[in-house]
Amino acid sequence: MAVLSADHAGFSVDGETPSLVLPLRGAIADIAYRGGLAWDSATGIIFTGAGDASIFRGVVAERTTTLAANDRVRCYLYGHFLFAYGAAASIANEGALLRGTTADQDNPATLVITAPGAGVNGLVGCMTTAETAGTDGWVLVNTFLRDGI
Repeated sequence: MAVLSADHAGFSVDGETPSLVLPLRGAIADIAYRGGLAWDSATGIIFTGAGDASIFRGVVAERTTTLAANDRVRCYLYGHFLFAYGAAASIANEGALLRGTTADQDNPATLVITAPGAGVNGLVGCMTTAETAGTDGWVLVNTFLRDGI
């Protein structure tokens, strides 16, 4: 996999499930791609460069080019989304918690069901349904923001 260089292919928003979009402060001048994963830093959200166990902040709602630190990027803080994320997308993994990785971390294709540890970022959400085994599935993102999980 690689960091995103275009909007995430296959990204879709479930229109029947509540979601919340808010403008978050970007940490640096960067390009945020639609469907990309955003991570917390001391100065705002970042898309690459976060360390182990970094806190997941949201899913980029629309491609945005930030010109400087503090420019805003609209992100879904929670919701139900379809991602192409590879091997973790399987019926056997429905209900599993998904985390990001420190490699290519804005790319949802790198989501894993691995426990926290070296090379693994914070919790992104829960896989609800596999659409195509080994290819894509629905993820309920940041459910703990709404439900206290």
